[in-house]
Amino acid sequence: MPTIVEKIDYLYNTKKLTMNQIANKLCISIWAVVYQMRKNNIKRRAWSQAQNLVFQNKKPSFNIKKNLKPNEQELKTIASTLYWAEGVKKGTSFVDFVNSDTRMILLFLKALRKVYRIQESKLRVLLYCYKNQDPYELIKYWSDKLRINTAQFTKPYIRENYDPKNIGRMKYGVIHLRYSDKKLLMKIMDEIDIIAKKFD
Repeated sequence: MPTIVEKIDYLYNTKKLTMNQIANKLCISIWAVVYQMRKNNIKRRAWSQAQNLVFQNKKPSFNIKKNLKPNEQELKTIASTLYWAEGVKKGTSFVDFVNSDTRMILLFLKALRKVYRIQESKLRVLLYCYKNQDPYELIKYWSDKLRINTAQFTKPYIRENYDPKNIGRMKYGVIHLRYSDKKLLMKIMDEIDIIAKKFD
């Protein structure tokens, strides 16, 4: 019969559970876990290792559809290619797709909804527009088109200095369609790698 220390060591170093998870599993306090680890020289993880483990154990907020139909697989590939071209890929921990083309935004959003099956409540939209445009009308436009509640739009960025000749290029402004889940970003980046390797 393993001792409490052996159980803690096994759960912590082999099963990679957190101290809180070990406490719950063994029906003891977390302070008892900490005490036993200190007393028996069970080395604790570095902060970065602990954070990475928490991230790995965190349940994704999306549920990728399995057994995709040909048109759904095509949609997934197109969305990944669009993100490769128009998405923020570095220095971020969330999906951030940027464009002014309504159809392009709708296509990417359709993939999020139909293929990745995201949680609608986690969607956020940032509008970028010029000061001579009405941000409230533009938010209403995008809200209607994307079927995303205006409450999920963050404070718009309004550019003060602009060239009037550029207005026609972004009649409805530019939006950042965002989804806060690093695991989804990683999934999309993996799909981009698969596409890229086909043409290496």
